[in-house]
Amino acid sequence: MCCHGGVISVHLSAHFSMKILAILPFLLALHMRALAVETFPSSTFAPETREVLKSIAEKYQKLGNWEATFTQETRSVGLGRSTFNEGKFQFASPNKFRYALMQPESSEFLSDGTKAWQISYREGRKKPALVKEFGDVTKLELDRYLFILKGIKALTPEEEKSMSKDFVVSSRKDEKHSILQLESRAPSEIARFEIFFTPRQSAPAKAVLTDALGNTTTITIVRHQKLKKTEAKFFQPEVPPGSKTERISQ
Repeated sequence: MCCHGGVISVHLSAHFSMKILAILPFLLALHMRALAVETFPSSTFAPETREVLKSIAEKYQKLGNWEATFTQETRSVGLGRSTFNEGKFQFASPNKFRYALMQPESSEFLSDGTKAWQISYREGRKKPALVKEFGDVTKLELDRYLFILKGIKALTPEEEKSMSKDFVVSSRKDEKHSILQLESRAPSEIARFEIFFTPRQSAPAKAVLTDALGNTTTITIVRHQKLKKTEAKFFQPEVPPGSKTERISQ
């Protein structure tokens, strides 16, 4: 995802815009635009990795529009400690979503498919907030940002070769999960992205982002279900009176 002015934040925290600026170039090259499941005669990846890719595509295709509660742990190697937040998100295909940290931090990033908003609640959700409004979501490459919500498609051999130029793509299994891992070949602030699935669940169990310094952000899904309300109005902000809105030119 390309971005101007620190557009989106993976952490969605006090350092919201700076953190997303780091992750966007990493995810841009993934080319994850649709949820198609196909079988191809050859593969750039190892057979077990292709199997995991295909399985993930099938799970997301079944999942469709969904919502979840989650926990988010941000681990600092330098400080030797973690910060923890609880949150929730809703996603409706192709690019309507609301990703919110609820406590102890309070912030949101959301889009109705046309516009997008970043909201930081410094003194609670009923007090004036800091709002950034982005008028053209097509310039935010949201389909790529939505990897954990939207998923990955099964790739053609040509797309696999292209991805392999930018990432070392691999998979592994532990006692509970199938794990897809992407490591950046070039120097990047976000060095590794991992997504974990259990055999029986259609939703991911968790995703882990590791930066170049070894700091990690772990998003763990607590509970998920199908999303029933998918109209655009459910993905528009309720901005408290007195809030300051900055309209971002893109």
